[in-house]
Amino acid sequence: MSGPLANEQLAVLERVPHFIVSFSGTTAPYAMQLAFTHAPDASHGGAGVAHVANPRGDLKSLVWNDNGTNLKVLLRPAKTTDNNSLKDCKFYVAGGITGLAVNSVQAFDANGATVAGVTASIQSIQ
Repeated sequence: MSGPLANEQLAVLERVPHFIVSFSGTTAPYAMQLAFTHAPDASHGGAGVAHVANPRGDLKSLVWNDNGTNLKVLLRPAKTTDNNSLKDCKFYVAGGITGLAVNSVQAFDANGATVAGVTASIQSIQ
């Protein structure tokens, strides 16, 4: 096809609305378990279906589960070495859900001891 691009063609190149989950604290933990709540998804009378994306699969392993209103995410290193930076723990939540909120953040060192002071924040990108 030749000629100018239509607005619809350009629109499919844009990022979908999503949330960025990032972290702060004084020490980067070895692993984390996070619990979130959100408005009901499409299977529970609301909108969207949660999808969690890991932008740095070379640094961390991310496993997640969502039951329609509760999202749980587990993070741990992809390699046997510790994570040295909280910024590398960042991940994305997409899928058109709304009202994403942090319920809890549990952080652990390589021996399973609790790492205090790690918090998660959510930024909504529309």
